[in-house]
Amino acid sequence: MFIELFCNVVHALVNFILILSPKRIIAGSEAMSRGHLLGAVRRYVSELLAG
Repeated sequence: MFIELFCNVVHALVNFILILSPKRIIAGSEAMSRGHLLGAVRRYVSELLAG
């Protein structure tokens, strides 16, 4: 369940980046305040954007 939620969040961020080309995304929540989760999101988003 967590992995599915994580993948959905990452894919939503990738779509947001591809559509709007923001310079910065500010994501705030209790879950994102944990460093290891934010790092994992950054890595996975970077991998998907790299193709």
